[in-house]
Amino acid sequence: MGLFDKIFRRDTEGTDIEVAFGLKQISNITREQALEIPAVSAAVNFIAGTIASLPIRLYNSNDEVQTAAEITEDNRLYLLNEESGDTLNPTEIKRAVIRDMLLDGTGYIHIERSGNEVLALRYVRDSAVSVEKNSDAIYKTLRMLVDGRVYNPWDFVILSRNSVDGGKGVSILAENPTLLTSSYMLLQLEKSMSRRGGNKKGFLRTEHRVDEPALQAIREAWRKLYSNNGDGMMILQNGLDFKESSSTAVEMQLNQNKVTNAEQIAMLFGLSPDVLSGRADDRTYINSIRTAVLPVVSALEMALNRALLLEKEKHSKYFVIDTSELLKADILTRYQAYQIGLAANFLQPDEIRFKENLAPLGLDFIKLGLNDVLYDPKTKQIYTPNTDSHAKIDDAGLQSGDEGDIIAEKRENPYHAKDGKFTNAPGGKIKSVTVSDDGIVTTVYEAQAKTKYAPSPQKNHSGIQVKPKTYTKLRGEFNTIYPGSKKGESGYISKGKYRYKVESDGEGGIIIRKKWRQN
Repeated sequence: MGLFDKIFRRDTEGTDIEVAFGLKQISNITREQALEIPAVSAAVNFIAGTIASLPIRLYNSNDEVQTAAEITEDNRLYLLNEESGDTLNPTEIKRAVIRDMLLDGTGYIHIERSGNEVLALRYVRDSAVSVEKNSDAIYKTLRMLVDGRVYNPWDFVILSRNSVDGGKGVSILAENPTLLTSSYMLLQLEKSMSRRGGNKKGFLRTEHRVDEPALQAIREAWRKLYSNNGDGMMILQNGLDFKESSSTAVEMQLNQNKVTNAEQIAMLFGLSPDVLSGRADDRTYINSIRTAVLPVVSALEMALNRALLLEKEKHSKYFVIDTSELLKADILTRYQAYQIGLAANFLQPDEIRFKENLAPLGLDFIKLGLNDVLYDPKTKQIYTPNTDSHAKIDDAGLQSGDEGDIIAEKRENPYHAKDGKFTNAPGGKIKSVTVSDDGIVTTVYEAQAKTKYAPSPQKNHSGIQVKPKTYTKLRGEFNTIYPGSKKGESGYISKGKYRYKVESDGEGGIIIRKKWRQN
């Protein structure tokens, strides 16, 4: 058993790379060692630097009316954006806290208060904070110890990663030690090979015993050969043979391994490798922002709201890290979605402004069709801007005009002849009026005497002549769409292949001013 113990002990002492190149064995990679890996350093700097450069804003919301107003005068905003009260400025504090969260698991900002007023925000490194917690898995309590002084959790802005107790988080280094250690060992191997000038390690074999003077000469020649000073040379005399004990970087595929490790490390941070290499397009960049930056932004916003807002403020006020500049390439997509919502009438302008943290404009209207007729669901008022007319939909679904008259009431056409002959009239008497559940009014007119064209040029006042049936339909639709139109007021009606510009004559009739084929 002793022989097997020695063999297995030797296998656990180090990897082939460590044994072959004399590298020091590493079990847990440290923060300093991890930052020597280019991919780790680039990813941490990208996330921390990006968020640290963003301004922090404070809003006061009213959920009942879906509005949000920005607060600009608040001392906490000054501490978060201008002057922290610490030796580090706010940008440096945010960067340091985010780096601590990624590499150590938790970042801390101490809050200096006087009563309810925040006086200063001071960065505290993670290694200086100890957390004591109780053993209760449900009702958890914490105490923070810094330099022998005891603090409460609410004395700090605590930004933690994958925390299970709210006091300490789990770093990326602790979650992924194998990949990061392997990447670090490759760097050390590359450093060792560069120091030797790329020469392979190996041993000399001889058939005869070498005396001491010859052995010293071989050692000196060997040292010069591996000193990488350019003038080392070694002559193998008769009986000496060199045997390799290691491979070159090409043979070990170190370059390919480095590229693969860099890609995997970027994935650990939620980034695309192209972002770190500077080859990312807009889509790749935005996706990396969403997966790597925005989760940290959300966590920091939550930490600020929890630590800096008073209990009575938490129901209405909230901090927001302004990412609008960061997502500029995505603003067009978002605004196009809003445009669709407005066109489909399931979004109102002020609802969109609330989503964008903008002050409301008081535009509580839903845009309808028919040349942008506006409908107010609260007052049930319809307003037509191009005719400056108002109408109201009552509980029965009927429309009433400015004087309260039902628009679709039965009335005589002013052009009708008393004898019942309609040769020069634009239409017959109203036969029936129906109103659907959705408020659409349908007017049916009596049949009109057949003429080739109607009305006469004198009645149509030099307007475009159309068939009587077409004229009747256009007049009925115009009076339905534009109720109570005054003389000279016009509108547009689409019928079949054509679109008409129609003008009211002030007596219930119409004048067709223009006709053209629709696309």
